[in-house]
Amino acid sequence: MRRALRRALRALAPRPAMAQDASGLLRLGQNATQMASEQLGRLSQQVGQAASKRDCISCGEAYLWAGMLSCAECRQPVCRECWTSFSLLGPAAPKERQVHCKSCKELVRQRVRERNVQLRRQRSEAYLAGRLEPFAYDPESKLETTVRLSGHVMTGLNKVSGFLPWGQAAQAIRAGYYVVRYGPLIFAGNEILESFQLIFGLAKKLEMPAYHRLTSPDFFGGLYYSMAEHWGERGRAPQMETAQHSQGGQVPEVDRALLLTLRHLVRLLLVSKEDSATDAQRLLRQAMPGAELVLAELSNSSTIPSFFLVCARGAKAAYLVMPGTRNVADIATDSNATEEPFGEGQGHKGIVQSARWMAEEVGPVLLDLHNAGYRVTILGHSLGAGVGAFLTLMLRPQMPNLYCYGFGTPACVDEDLLPSFLGCMISVVNRDDLIPRLSLKSVQELMQSVLCPGQVAKTKAWMQEDWQAIKDLERIVELRRRPAQEGAPAPEGEEEMKLLQLMEAGVDRDRALRALRAENGDLNSAMLRATAEEVESPANEAPPSAPPEPPTSDPAARAQAAMSWLGGRLQEASQQVAHSAQQVAAGLHRGSREEPPPLPPPREQNPFLVPGQVIHLYRRNGLGRAARCEATHEALTHIVPSKDMLTDHKMQSYARALHQACIQEPKAPEWESFEARELCACCNADFSWAYVLHSEPQKMLSRHHCFACGRVVCEGCSRKRLAHEHLGFQLPVRTCDSCAFAQFEGADEALVAFANEEEAAKLAASSC
Repeated sequence: MRRALRRALRALAPRPAMAQDASGLLRLGQNATQMASEQLGRLSQQVGQAASKRDCISCGEAYLWAGMLSCAECRQPVCRECWTSFSLLGPAAPKERQVHCKSCKELVRQRVRERNVQLRRQRSEAYLAGRLEPFAYDPESKLETTVRLSGHVMTGLNKVSGFLPWGQAAQAIRAGYYVVRYGPLIFAGNEILESFQLIFGLAKKLEMPAYHRLTSPDFFGGLYYSMAEHWGERGRAPQMETAQHSQGGQVPEVDRALLLTLRHLVRLLLVSKEDSATDAQRLLRQAMPGAELVLAELSNSSTIPSFFLVCARGAKAAYLVMPGTRNVADIATDSNATEEPFGEGQGHKGIVQSARWMAEEVGPVLLDLHNAGYRVTILGHSLGAGVGAFLTLMLRPQMPNLYCYGFGTPACVDEDLLPSFLGCMISVVNRDDLIPRLSLKSVQELMQSVLCPGQVAKTKAWMQEDWQAIKDLERIVELRRRPAQEGAPAPEGEEEMKLLQLMEAGVDRDRALRALRAENGDLNSAMLRATAEEVESPANEAPPSAPPEPPTSDPAARAQAAMSWLGGRLQEASQQVAHSAQQVAAGLHRGSREEPPPLPPPREQNPFLVPGQVIHLYRRNGLGRAARCEATHEALTHIVPSKDMLTDHKMQSYARALHQACIQEPKAPEWESFEARELCACCNADFSWAYVLHSEPQKMLSRHHCFACGRVVCEGCSRKRLAHEHLGFQLPVRTCDSCAFAQFEGADEALVAFANEEEAAKLAASSC
């Protein structure tokens, strides 16, 4: 490059005007050459360093420097096999994950733990001194603002879409809704499917035998039909849940003072469900006036629960409130997976480890409040209840009056450890809550009952029957048309017109009239019934091989006669199918009595139970009641196939059931049995008039009890949801149409009003 520059300068030398520019170019070229050489040197140095080897600070092995990481604590190189990245929780923890070597990991944890305890103690001391600063709202980022506003927009569009005329698309959506609403596809998008996934997840994690059968249609459909059968059993015997807890004709009731205490504590758990500390603080002022929120930490980890520390200065009471995980699957899929030695028995490993973390991080703050004269109580829901149980045993030697209340507590202790919790904990289980019952033993028993040969055969027969019903498009189109009450004649002109059409098709008048009234005026069904009666009569034992000649040469009559003949053939086929179904049902009944081959035994493990004294919230006549029972009671050790398996786990369900259980003299009417009525108490029609599926389990699901009168009604007559505070139902519940109108006026007053209206109408007609 320099030689080229010199030659260029010589060529330009005879030109004096260009000499100054040439010298500038020379300096520029020298600078560029120097910069290029420096960059090349640095690059070669970096390549040499990368090619060199360094010793790992943990294992001592030599690795290429380019393939190693630097510890965030000691700044020493660590190989990729020895480095660890973890997240720390607490007010002093870094917000981002950091890379550390093995030797620095515990050092960092200990330093962050000490700093966390120090910061928490500062807020506790500030509260005791009367100078606690309340939690303040964090500024909202642009991303959070966008997400919040977009959520409002989507909610508005969803509401507006219900008023837009979409034409045929809307009709298709409506038809699809009824297929989904009244069939097994109801699982899609609701909590029943989520509860099934929890069972699948637990069985897979525990590597249970025959797990592959859990994902088969036999188990999926069998569990659905088991839910329907269980619904029917409760409907036939409305007092079944009461009898389950009865001992010598008496139910071991719970002291009302304890129920009132539990109802009061539930308010704090409802506050802890808020998404931020500021929202919980705002709601706490309404739920417990005078109380202050001292600590509030929300966790995204499935093993460490969120917690809130609430203190009431006047009552000198402190409450450590631990809500459950945001996603129930986090605790359910890990439940009963591994054991951890604890005390004199075994406990759930993940829950025990979380309790130890709470004892180290929050235990010093609770001890300070106890020493200041405060009575400390631990409240928990779901995972928080399990952690609170073990935390109570850990801290009770230092705080003898420490007590724990758990709601929806998972089964997390073995039988040897159970006596340790009887004097320091009360667990509340709401009706069919799945989480306290989810264990290896209960899942194994559920598989045994659903996958036995007899149940599988019934499931397949019912699924085939329901699938044929779904393919009946004509009935789906007429789904919304309610049949007339049985025995009620159709209008004279309309009935006579239909009779003429049947007679033109070759049906005599008596048979046509009988069939038309038996089918509630449905012309097509009446034609099929009349044809079937003609085929079954002795004079017509041999079915004709060709359509009969119509009585007239009218083309319409000929077409109608052909349709009648075709309907007769279809009716014959349906009778053959029904006969075959009866034979299959008889075989299924015989097969159900046979002893099914047992499933392979699961791996050995001590069964886990719900800790503490257990209070079970059940229903009697639709109203929540409470009963004391042992943790080994049959109602708590078996999974109850119910559509409310996860709904009953929510805190709102616990609050509602406890409020009803506090009613000393319930006034809810006695519920009648499903067997007491064959037709709806309101419309006098078949219960499944609007249902696509007509299998026996589906017929049970189509029956409902009115919470106001206790009668058995259909779905169409009980769509209203009204509150009946005089009966104990403060929130809206299923109410039949008759009781809904009776709320405006009594039955006697309604009859008088109708009589007056009829009399006025007659007077008006006579005056005209």
